[in-house]
Formats: sequence, C-alpha cells, structure tokens
Amino acid sequence: LSCDAEAAVLCANNEFYAAFRACDTDRMARLWLEGPRSCCAHPSAAFVHGSEFIIESWAQIFAQSGGSMEVECSRPSVIISGDV
Repeated sequence: LSCDAEAAVLCANNEFYAAFRACDTDRMARLWLEGPRSCCAHPSAAFVHGSEFIIESWAQIFAQSGGSMEVECSRPSVIISGDV
C-alpha cells in the first residue's frame, strides 16, 4: 500500500463530504468518473449508473436540502486492492 495512494483516497473522501455538506453540485460532479461506468449507491434508493445520471441525482438531493446538510465521515479507513 502506497502512502500516496492512501492519501489520495482520503483526500477524495474529504472532498466528497465537503461537497455533500455544501450541497455543491459542481464540486460533487468533479469527483465522479465521467461516463457510463460510474455507479452511485444512495441510501434507500436504487443504484444510479452513469455520471450524467449520478450528478442529476445529487442535484435533486441538494435541491431538497435547503442549501446545506449536516453529514460527517468520522474515522475513515482505506483498503486498496489492485492498482489505483
């Protein structure tokens, strides 16, 4: 496990939750692989496939939020399998 790979995953995780808390669709969009291979699992919902649909789903969530959300990821850990 490379410290650089672990740090990159933790940075991406931090940015994800920052975008989530800020309800920032553009910021969230920059985190997803563009194209049909992306997949997102929202709680209590079906999987969303494809970056275009994923960003659309986040935009809908953020529109219903009132402009900010209280969400936190405490003590994240990283397991990397294969090449990053």
